[in-house]
Amino acid sequence: EFRRVLFRSILEGVDACKDAIFAAERHIWSHPESGYREWKTHKYMADIFENLGYELTLAGNIPGFYTVLDTGRPGPTVCVFAELDSLINENHPECDPETKAVHSCGHHMQCAGMVGLATTLKRPGALDGMSGKIMLCLVPAEELIEIEYRQKLIEQGTIKYLTGKAEFMSRGYFDDVDIAFLVHAGGDTPLVYLSDGGCGSISKRAVFHGIAGHAAFPENNINALYAATQALSACNALREGFKEDIRWHPILTEGGAAVNATPDRVVLESMVRGSALQNIIAANARINRAIAGSAASMGATATISDQIGYTPNDNDLPFNQVVCDTYKEIFPDGTAINNHVYLSGSTDLGFLSPMISVSQISSGGGCSGDLHSSNFKVNDPTFGTVVAAKLEAMLLWNLLKDDAELGNRIKANFKPQYASREEYFQVLDKLNSTKDVVTVQENGDIFLSC
Repeated sequence: EFRRVLFRSILEGVDACKDAIFAAERHIWSHPESGYREWKTHKYMADIFENLGYELTLAGNIPGFYTVLDTGRPGPTVCVFAELDSLINENHPECDPETKAVHSCGHHMQCAGMVGLATTLKRPGALDGMSGKIMLCLVPAEELIEIEYRQKLIEQGTIKYLTGKAEFMSRGYFDDVDIAFLVHAGGDTPLVYLSDGGCGSISKRAVFHGIAGHAAFPENNINALYAATQALSACNALREGFKEDIRWHPILTEGGAAVNATPDRVVLESMVRGSALQNIIAANARINRAIAGSAASMGATATISDQIGYTPNDNDLPFNQVVCDTYKEIFPDGTAINNHVYLSGSTDLGFLSPMISVSQISSGGGCSGDLHSSNFKVNDPTFGTVVAAKLEAMLLWNLLKDDAELGNRIKANFKPQYASREEYFQVLDKLNSTKDVVTVQENGDIFLSC
């Protein structure tokens, strides 16, 4: 009877703060900020948490924070995430007119749902019957965009990694976390969807250097744009030799300054994406060789900066099943799909998956259009906020009830791939490099280093 009462109390607790949830959803939608710039969203959420009585550990020089609720009884630490950042989409009708930022990723609903969860967990008796600790974490920069800006933050020593969860993890914020999850909204069909995981990626920035001059007298010029387009063609010719999980999708972010001048600097940005780290590394090496060879063939030089963007995400399959069972417990007539496929998309939750039991949960309903697109729209935020908060709250309850029997079992059965966080990041750091892949000697000899 106690369990049934607490079960109802948790769900009623979320329903009781719907007004605050919906207000947060609209506010954050109206104030979108891209990764590592989310200071307004950070303050908005931090004020809510502090007004609820939470003690916050701030990231400090970047947006984001976390707080820990201790039941006072031994058990695992379970972390629930909400992501602060937006995308950039200048074609979206509701994007910020100045920054072009817009929450076409739906992250604003994660934050709004977190308002409901945080409020519910502060209700009298909310932690009764649970053992262990609960971490609520508001994390920046999940979307891997604006790479040049983030590279500057790395050069300044502000961050070490392009995405927020990797950065937080490198700072030791998750050293005591055993289980972690988040609920990502999107789609028009009310359901919960789980997969085995998603792809990782290496983020690439290649700068081609030529010799500028008047376009009407090009004989002594070296066209960096032609070097870049040669590289695009060469890399595309490699596609049939890639492993089937590899994706390569480049853009040119600088292509010349004036039509009557030969471009002497062109910038290509891309991601080399795949579901297995060894396949990503192999494809990345071939792409770098193609870039270097293409630049050299035009007499240009090139500098390539590679940075680990995402690592492949491996959802913990026993935990995925707990998610499905919990959703059906709350919504017996609802649809929960546990599909054993790897998605081609990426999440920086993948940085945690080699070390911690994780689940990236997709919750559909209330949205139209496609995630990340200019037609994404929230028609009914209930599914991405209230329903998500109920699922998060009940997952915490199921994991930590009965002396955290289920949470302890998931923790015990999970086998980390590395002995320590330090060892893990040593492996990742080897993937980061910036080097001149084409150099020209005084005698005209050309050397490739790729």
